[in-house]
Amino acid sequence: MRKTFFIIIALTLMTHIAYADISIELFSKGDGSATSPYIIEKASQLMFMSFVVNSGTPGYDTAHYKLATDINLENELWNGIGTITNSFKGHFDGDNHTISNLRIANNSSETICIGLFGQIDNAFVKNITIKGSVSINKNSSVQDYCGGICGQAKNSLIYNCHNECEISVKGENNTMFSLEDMAYVGGICGYAVNSEIFFCHNSNTLSTESSTNGSTESTLIIGGICGHANNTKIKCCYNDKKITVKSSQSNNNPLYLNKATHYAGGICGYAEKMTEINSCYNAGSIQNNSTAASGNIMNPKLAGGICGYQNKSLIVNASFIKDAGCSSTQGGAEVDASIMKTDAFVQMLNMSNPLAFVLEGNNTFPSLNKIYDIHIGTSSEGEISVSATDFFKGKEITLTATPVVGFHFLKWNDENTDNPRQITVTKNDSIIAVFEINRHSVYVDFNGDMGSVSGAAEYNYGDTVSLMAKANIGYKFANWNGGIPADSIGFIIENDTTITANFDKLYKVSAATSDSAKGLVAIAGPDNNGFCEKDSVASFTANAKEGFRFVKWTDGDTTNPRAVSITSDTTLNAYFAKCHTVTTLSDNDWGHVEGGGIYEHDSTALLLAVASQWVTGGFGFLKWNDGNRENPRRITVTKDTLLAAIFTTHDTVYVHDTLYIHDTINVTSVTSKQAIDVSIYPNPTISYVNVSASEFFSYILTDARGVVLRREDENTSFLIDMSEYADGVYFITTSDGRTHKIVKN
Repeated sequence: MRKTFFIIIALTLMTHIAYADISIELFSKGDGSATSPYIIEKASQLMFMSFVVNSGTPGYDTAHYKLATDINLENELWNGIGTITNSFKGHFDGDNHTISNLRIANNSSETICIGLFGQIDNAFVKNITIKGSVSINKNSSVQDYCGGICGQAKNSLIYNCHNECEISVKGENNTMFSLEDMAYVGGICGYAVNSEIFFCHNSNTLSTESSTNGSTESTLIIGGICGHANNTKIKCCYNDKKITVKSSQSNNNPLYLNKATHYAGGICGYAEKMTEINSCYNAGSIQNNSTAASGNIMNPKLAGGICGYQNKSLIVNASFIKDAGCSSTQGGAEVDASIMKTDAFVQMLNMSNPLAFVLEGNNTFPSLNKIYDIHIGTSSEGEISVSATDFFKGKEITLTATPVVGFHFLKWNDENTDNPRQITVTKNDSIIAVFEINRHSVYVDFNGDMGSVSGAAEYNYGDTVSLMAKANIGYKFANWNGGIPADSIGFIIENDTTITANFDKLYKVSAATSDSAKGLVAIAGPDNNGFCEKDSVASFTANAKEGFRFVKWTDGDTTNPRAVSITSDTTLNAYFAKCHTVTTLSDNDWGHVEGGGIYEHDSTALLLAVASQWVTGGFGFLKWNDGNRENPRRITVTKDTLLAAIFTTHDTVYVHDTLYIHDTINVTSVTSKQAIDVSIYPNPTISYVNVSASEFFSYILTDARGVVLRREDENTSFLIDMSEYADGVYFITTSDGRTHKIVKN
């Protein structure tokens, strides 16, 4: 939109459309924002501002503008900035410069607002002085709003503005200021509603003049600062030039009432509806020279040193010169000129705003002190509070920088670090507070032997912090303080933070074998590189390779697989060996063999044949299938071996039918023995055992390996002391060939 408009303007310039003899020129600097206003350096650029605002170009009416230098308008006809239909709603800062040779000459037959600005609405105009002339010569019955700074102000602020233009509003012949005709004239503003006019003055003559035919009505309102003020504040302003109202009636017609109304005031012509005039003075004369033809009735002509007429308004601390020539005093105090030129009078004026007025020389009226433009920088990181809003020369002000949450004050733009800070106003200045975001440290407390934590560092306020805990081998992350179990956490940092990472010790679980060529051990349960948590269960499984068998764990336990509750570092060694099977066979009805099973290579197996019953006239065990008659029998195991026990009666020998062919032996060569009824008690025993029978017998005591421990002959009772032997299984073989088991524990 804006680029397109610039193109249109450029084409317009090419067709030589100009503001009188001064060409329109675009701004060379700024974008119209508060921080980068349009910079006006030439009269042509001020003309351009008037053109784009008055033509209703979007964006320009609400933009920010600033003068960079004094401007000479060279008495070219000025149309004002802002019209009744297209008000100026922006910000204009004259930066204490002067616009000179401003010339307004208007003969319009329409209602007009005229001045440096025409009509302003929700606007802010400040720091400008104008010089030149403003004149209106009416040619029809209309309303006119005329002021040096602006014709009409609505909801606006006019601040530190000064008029040195002569202003004249008058009619021609008897047709001027006729029925419903009105003129509002002010040195600063013609008509102000809901507005403020602060620290302004008028220093040139103001006049308005009319003539009527006696059958019409007209209203003339004129004031040194404001013509008509409606709910408006006028503070610390003054007028020091002559104000004149002149009205005459040319027709003596007693049938008609001349309704002409004329209000003239040194500060305000007509103040109404909560208007407040405070700390103002008038040193100029006020003249109302209106006359009526003989026989006609004329409304009161009012001329006040401060206000021509007031209605529901307030005048405070206001004075006017004693010889002002006022016909009516609508508020304010009459003061001698000599008193107005004293320090005491200045101090009285400055009661509401110290340093607002000063005396610049001997025998002079007070003038407004120089107001400097102090730009207070704004930032989203903090704000600056100032002890004053009006920056008069020599004023002491206090600046306080207050950061928003998460920031801190660092310094001012001139490197000063005092906060709060006091300065004396001596020049236009830009005061900016430099804020810096708070930096916060994240500290993590942890045992470095157990693990590590990443993410502990220094962060800006509001940053997201991510912490990751990693356990070393042999440890496991437990939680953060507060019980958070996840090893990764995130949070928004707002202050220095200390957090603890807790780790738990794990226990090493391992296994070994006597010879990995014979077998291996598998472990189920541990993770974390072979570590387990306390009280967890690990399962050990010994897997023998071909030709070998698991024998036992090194702690003697033969359970396989084996579950172990982990309470400390744990290592289990598995013992594998080359083994053979000793298979023993017997007839279940005649007897059985003990000692068969799996044996390591070159180990000794002790076999015991035990008859299940004794046959009258013979004995139970006869021999082994290989002819050996030892019982118990000790063999060295070097291969898989099968041994069968042969039990006998008087006439036959029976060997297990699947492994040994029935055989018949000559029992006459075997000495037959009658079975003895032996009693053994207590059994099991912890010390002594008693062995007895009803007849004489002999016995042999052997251990489980077949080693003979004790031998005794021919008695009916024996008391055997077993306390000297280790707990275990022992055997007694009696002279009838029968073998009995004894358990010692």
